[in-house]
Amino acid sequence: MLSATQDDPVSLPSPVEMPYFGGGKSALIVDDNPDFLLAMEQLLAMLAIGVIKAHDGGQGLDRLKLCTPDLIFLDLFIPVMNGMEFMQQVRAQGTPVPPVIVVTGEDNLHRDARSEVAEALGATTALAKPFTAHQLATAIARVLMPYSASGGQRRTTARRLGSI
Repeated sequence: MLSATQDDPVSLPSPVEMPYFGGGKSALIVDDNPDFLLAMEQLLAMLAIGVIKAHDGGQGLDRLKLCTPDLIFLDLFIPVMNGMEFMQQVRAQGTPVPPVIVVTGEDNLHRDARSEVAEALGATTALAKPFTAHQLATAIARVLMPYSASGGQRRTTARRLGSI
């Protein structure tokens, strides 16, 4: 599970096969937990995805004015404005909205409610914290990996990741 404690800031499973998404991709992470931001930054770096961090909804909007990430990881319960308000503001800007992966604590929303909220936001999927590196990579693959022309199969390239 992707988890963080004071003694062990990032805990990952032992070596695991993960997709490699190639360079040039970026993700905006809007979350107020600094340990989670650090863990995500390290995981996404191993997947060759650049990270733009925002600690609250206002910072997230500011970051989107400066760059266009390939996807957004959005916690629903963030300061300044919650995830719903953040998405309303993003859509009001009138620019294309990158795919959104909702990430929120398992205790915050029941699984079915999380899916409903994600759908209402127009999010691609939702992940409950804590989640595994494999679950993260699978969610990203749904968003970033293009379908090949032959039979709609996803292009797959694996890269071996060790523990941090």
